[in-house]
Amino acid sequence: MDKRKYLHLGLNVLAGSVLAMYATTVLADPFTLQGACKLTSTISGQGTCQLEFLIADSPTSTDIITQGLITVDGIAVATYMNDNLTPAPFAVGAVSGATVVTCGASHVVRAYVHKSTAPGAEERVGSLPAVVCPSAP
Repeated sequence: MDKRKYLHLGLNVLAGSVLAMYATTVLADPFTLQGACKLTSTISGQGTCQLEFLIADSPTSTDIITQGLITVDGIAVATYMNDNLTPAPFAVGAVSGATVVTCGASHVVRAYVHKSTAPGAEERVGSLPAVVCPSAP
């Protein structure tokens, strides 16, 4: 085998190892919190900033969410109430949306859930650094 084949084999093994480590890290937390801020218009004086948010659970998660809440800068912007008698197992994806925020600033997004296994306990889920919005033109 020449050196190029060894190099190619080594790179494939390295890439596979990195991908496996990434997948393990991602799947370790059953919830993912995502957020992005966008400017609605580039025309001067007409644009506002919209912060979009979403909480998602892992496909392997067995948690059933009875309540969900998302806050932006400490203000509730989205809530979810699942049926207590026959809760939907895919409820966490329903806690998403968008809200108008100040342009040119950073905003803190937090998510909280109540699981059916611990009905009274609120748990903060997902990890998201402050979301920075663009400046309005």
